[in-house]
Amino acid sequence: MKSSEQGGVVAGSRASGTASSALGRSLTLGAGAGSFLGAAAIVGLSSTITVWQSTLPLTTLEVGILSGLLSLAIAAGSLLANVAGGLFGRTNVYRNLLFIAAIGFAVSAVAPNFWVLLVGNIVTGVATGIDLPVALSLVSDPRYTKGNSARFVSLTQSGWQLGILVTMILAFAISWFDGNLGCRLVFVLLALISAGTALYRRTRVAFSADDLAVENARRRGRAAAGAGAGAGETSSKRNGLNFNFWKSFGPREYAFFFSILVFYVFWNFLGNTWGQFQTFIFVNAHASQSLATGIGILVCLVSFLSTFVISATSGTKFETPVFFIGSAFSMGSLLVLAFTGSQLWWLIGLTFVLNIGNVLAGEATSKVWIQTLFRDADQRTSVQGFILAVSRVGCSILALVTPQMVMPDTIQSSMLIFFGFALVSCLAGVNVLRLKKKSSDQLKSSGQSVPSGQSSGSK
Repeated sequence: MKSSEQGGVVAGSRASGTASSALGRSLTLGAGAGSFLGAAAIVGLSSTITVWQSTLPLTTLEVGILSGLLSLAIAAGSLLANVAGGLFGRTNVYRNLLFIAAIGFAVSAVAPNFWVLLVGNIVTGVATGIDLPVALSLVSDPRYTKGNSARFVSLTQSGWQLGILVTMILAFAISWFDGNLGCRLVFVLLALISAGTALYRRTRVAFSADDLAVENARRRGRAAAGAGAGAGETSSKRNGLNFNFWKSFGPREYAFFFSILVFYVFWNFLGNTWGQFQTFIFVNAHASQSLATGIGILVCLVSFLSTFVISATSGTKFETPVFFIGSAFSMGSLLVLAFTGSQLWWLIGLTFVLNIGNVLAGEATSKVWIQTLFRDADQRTSVQGFILAVSRVGCSILALVTPQMVMPDTIQSSMLIFFGFALVSCLAGVNVLRLKKKSSDQLKSSGQSVPSGQSSGSK
């Protein structure tokens, strides 16, 4: 009798593990599709803005407002992510929010003038800004992904790179259309993908009744805590919009937070500049528009393939070597560009090296760190949203002067500035790795297990 009972327990455990693995995969696929849409929202506007400008038509000021407010909308959404998760529950936000993004894309697709296009982009920006931190907090939750959270979080970055690649290919394809019909078709397609992703999340990401009950209990617990809070606290703080969220940090969390913040912000100064102005840089180095666009697509393809290196090595002994290789690629290419940056073919070749480095030691790495080094779900969502928002605002300010920095007569000296950004980012990343090893060694010496993603690199 005992044997049969034990066999039943083992079988139940295996079934539970299989179900959890299936949930982790479907949850990650849905989160990756959300990352795809977040990238597509940015690239979709930037790659079609000149067509909108000439056909709606738009003034130069209106073009700037559209780009700037989209960035600010994404930043605002990132800050609101923990609010949305607290008010409605993370699973409810994950399953339904992209319907709102689909509405934003659809509004942009039918926009007859500047104001409607602006509203559509703001709706899309806020929705995709909220979605990313919430989705990542679920993907990193050990109840859903068990010991694979580092790998699953890094896989979502493939969706982001794919979103850039696909949207650039679409923008290249619509360049043959007359008027703005092609632009409208791009946004119609993004609306359909957004609605389809939301439907997939609702029907194929099979949260169990226990999972939903835990999320609802968590939401009710936060609401009860808010109701019992002192009168001096605002409702926004009680529900998660708390810019003092770091007050709950210990010394360990403070060290990780500030190091990752510096790492990601300075990395994105470099990554966002090349992503947003790459075609502009090539054209001003005397490349044709078609060559610049074609090279951009190839660069995106190489970057997309590079993301799988991160997913394969995150949380393993290869994580640290890959980080250093990526940093060396980034800094080395920028240093060479400081001497050869005005020559087109050097510029094109080193752009490939730079982008590979930016993937191997960049955004995916920071997401894995945030989602595996902060144990509390609210902390993970708040930290992810805050860092994304700060970075987005900083990049928007830098973009005001970037065109002047990358002109042929200034690009070589500007590369030394970008080398400085890469160096600061690398040093901050090295500090994160040092802190991870220290934390891992302390846990091992005290006899505790090391959480997924916190390996010291010795396994």
